[in-house]
Amino acid sequence: MLLSCQIAWTSAVENSIKGSSIQSTASHLENLLTLLSEHVCNDLSLLMRKKCEQLIAEFVHERDVTRRLQTLKVTDVNDFNWLVEMRFYRDAETTEVTKQVTVKMASAAFDYGFEYLGVPDRLVQTPLTDKAYLTLTQALSNRLGGNPFGPAGTGKTETVKALSQQLGRPIVVFGCDEARRLVI
Repeated sequence: MLLSCQIAWTSAVENSIKGSSIQSTASHLENLLTLLSEHVCNDLSLLMRKKCEQLIAEFVHERDVTRRLQTLKVTDVNDFNWLVEMRFYRDAETTEVTKQVTVKMASAAFDYGFEYLGVPDRLVQTPLTDKAYLTLTQALSNRLGGNPFGPAGTGKTETVKALSQQLGRPIVVFGCDEARRLVI
């Protein structure tokens, strides 16, 4: 469901950049957020509540990005301010199903992995998260790894896990702090 929303948002933003007003896309996202926030106040099953919360987190991020693009008066789909956002494209003409969805960010492009991840908690995307995604996707597209560095408890591992969810790919995290050091 999230993947479909991300593909639809990418398409809507690009169409509004090319022609119509980006304001209509922002208004549509605000309407969706209003509906979801009213819906989540109802008595929902745990799974349905989690799905709604994930959609709300995604739509808030999309709304913020759309507003920023509007403020920056982006008028070209090749504008850097749009290219640095994580964008999702579906190519229905591709016969191989696993190659139908592409995730792009700046100069990096990845085939969506379609790894079933269930309905895990979703990390709220902030400008800092977006910068980490940008750095990591550029490194991965150049066949390099990423090694977020910083104090414990600042969200490095959660950010890398969230990026793997965005790309639909499995992830293995190794905790290599001094407390877990292997002593031989």
